[in-house]
Amino acid sequence: MKTLEKMSQSEFENFIQMSISNFREELQKTGDFTQKQAETTTHEQINDLLIDGMNTHGHYFFNIINVHDHYKVGTLWLSINPDNEGHPVAFIFDIMIETGYRGKGFGRLAMQAAEQVAKSKGAGKICLHVFDHNKIAFDLYKKLGYIVEKNYTNKKGTRIISYRMGKNLN
Repeated sequence: MKTLEKMSQSEFENFIQMSISNFREELQKTGDFTQKQAETTTHEQINDLLIDGMNTHGHYFFNIINVHDHYKVGTLWLSINPDNEGHPVAFIFDIMIETGYRGKGFGRLAMQAAEQVAKSKGAGKICLHVFDHNKIAFDLYKKLGYIVEKNYTNKKGTRIISYRMGKNLN
């Protein structure tokens, strides 16, 4: 039984609304975005990324499944697209574990499954973005071998608000 299963169209529609809401909230938590700015930024990024919705080339949407009872415990959005030199690179745009299942290893299993999907599609590297205030996720990614590649600071440049992290898959 698989840890990741492809989402249906109706599941995607629910997922993307939740993803938009969560991203907007995360932007606001940085203290660098008003509610209106966060809404605008979120919708612009989603519209730019998903020009064909769920069917946008290179984007994959999964349910994270508890293999013991086949219950959906979360969701994952993975993309695989060429870098500037044409090499496939994977990017985890979103991973969400339902509250009652956090801290039980499902995030780790989903990340490992995402790495396997990325490798199977030829990606030699996988990256993600994590906000500085999400210490639990940041620590998990570090334990899984992800390293900080870039820091993003607030608009004043006085503090780090997020990181781009990456891991070589070769």
